[in-house]
Amino acid sequence: MKRRILVVDIGGSFVKLLMSERVEREFASGPRMATKQFLAKFKETVRGWKFDVASIGFPAPVRNGRILRNPKHLGKDWVHFDFARALRIPVRIVNDAAMQALGSYLGDGRMLFLGLGTGLGSALVWDRNLMSLELGDLPYPNGKIIENHLGVPGLAKLGKRKWKREVLYSVGQLSRAFIADYVVLGGGLVHRFDRLPKGIVRGQNENAFLGGIRLWERKRNQKFLPNDPFAAIGLDLINRAYHHARQTKEGNMKNHTHLVISALSIAMFALLAPTSFAQKGAAMSKAQAIAQQLNLTPQQKEKILPILAAEVPKVHAIKNDNSFSTMQKMQQLRAIHQQTDPEMKAILSPEQYQKLRQIRAQTIREATQGTMGH
Repeated sequence: MKRRILVVDIGGSFVKLLMSERVEREFASGPRMATKQFLAKFKETVRGWKFDVASIGFPAPVRNGRILRNPKHLGKDWVHFDFARALRIPVRIVNDAAMQALGSYLGDGRMLFLGLGTGLGSALVWDRNLMSLELGDLPYPNGKIIENHLGVPGLAKLGKRKWKREVLYSVGQLSRAFIADYVVLGGGLVHRFDRLPKGIVRGQNENAFLGGIRLWERKRNQKFLPNDPFAAIGLDLINRAYHHARQTKEGNMKNHTHLVISALSIAMFALLAPTSFAQKGAAMSKAQAIAQQLNLTPQQKEKILPILAAEVPKVHAIKNDNSFSTMQKMQQLRAIHQQTDPEMKAILSPEQYQKLRQIRAQTIREATQGTMGH
């Protein structure tokens, strides 16, 4: 019997529930919607529907089916929320922009997805790979971030005409930076554009449903790459370059385009470059040493070791990069640790977690003193 899939697209303003491209229901979300409110409205809204499994697009970083941090535009207490247990059905969950991107992909080349809505959703698809991105956090002048200008707040502040120019300029730069063959521009605000330039495809609402269906058609050799702090090696360059470009007057901004593109390209190389077998072996050895210090159980090792093994080479690369100042190294290392902190805290006992914090603090101290190794 064919599996009945419910697609749940959770956004900052609405939650959309789809049983097909045309059978859709929705309810309001917003900053007050936490897990309890979501469950109550969900059960009320799906009444009368029959489904076997669910695909969920969630507006925050997701790794291996786990929400890494609370979303910017919803309530709190989402990080440890177990959708499968709460809904009592099998669930596959990815970032909401990633689900839209998966449904938008035409099957060839490198596609950058950008979703204009309450914030800025982003994901990259190529071949059989799907990578969630957090481009909305790129910095803008006066302590702002890019999604403040390209999302709903930017439209309200800049007005439709200036906002559209801002969007098209930024989309063009990001497309070049990620060497995208084409860009899919989706989200609730894309309808503000009557026409789009060549190379930019208008996203369709139905793509979220198709992405949710494709989540359950995943083949073994398909990769769904989560948000990865390895980009921290290039993120400092991105931040400085992009911030500098946006502070520059419009007439001179194009002169800095190559700087922005170069910075993003370096970060993409950091994200996508394969780790050698020797590096992987060294990383696993170091990860096992940390696991021994934490006195992990076999069950904990199974969950913790892959996280540590992925983290070690990134920490090592930052510690040995002489282009970073002491403060920048501290910031980059803390960013890497913060990415995995919710997962670690959920797996470790309070005593083990405290020990991990001590190990990480020592790592940062060593890095700032120029000490080699993790």
